[in-house]
Amino acid sequence: ILALGIASIFNQSLRGIAYQYGKASQLAPFLYFSLIFSAFFDWLIFERLPNILSLAGAILVIAGGIIQVYKKNDR
Repeated sequence: ILALGIASIFNQSLRGIAYQYGKASQLAPFLYFSLIFSAFFDWLIFERLPNILSLAGAILVIAGGIIQVYKKNDR
């Protein structure tokens, strides 16, 4: 639990630094990768595969991030 607390503090600190150098709309697609990594680590550590609703939600979030990147490039 101590390691989780330390990792969480570093996560928030590094996100704060990232927001100093970029806009939230530019950083959001990169932060969506935490969804992919959490599903991967859930499978790797706890040997649990995501159910269909989790997969559908992940696809929607990832699609939203990709659409946002392409819309920014069109402008």
